[in-house]
Amino acid sequence: MTQRGVRTTVALITLVGHFVVFAFGLFALGLMGPLFGSDVLQTVLMATPVLGVIAMAGLKYILASETEQPEGERVGQAFAAVVILFPTALILCILVVFLAAYFQVNHFGPEQLRIYIGFIETFFGVYVGAISDHLFGPLDRKRGAVRAKRQPA
Repeated sequence: MTQRGVRTTVALITLVGHFVVFAFGLFALGLMGPLFGSDVLQTVLMATPVLGVIAMAGLKYILASETEQPEGERVGQAFAAVVILFPTALILCILVVFLAAYFQVNHFGPEQLRIYIGFIETFFGVYVGAISDHLFGPLDRKRGAVRAKRQPA
């Protein structure tokens, strides 16, 4: 897999995953599930910050690559596996906890849901943040590189 392929894959996983987590949280937990009112909103808002940050970085990357860009160098298999696995695992963990609340596994209620979401966000935050910074970098750094390429010599 190439650098561009890994970046695009992670960007798409996080964009789709962020939407799925948000929609599932609102509809399955709120409209059709066990949570009501502010519990739904608190839960969804707690579950989206880390995922939202990398999803936004991925969206900016995709929007910046409107025109065809070089593929970049091939990346190592371990690198590709880690940078794809962590955001995917974050999404799956959040959805599993949402499902546990939806089906009320062992009386899994709003309080347990918030505790687990907090744990998941804290655990994955450092890893996903490092992955996001490495793959997509700060926006200012990217803009500077784009400007440098566009200026005539």
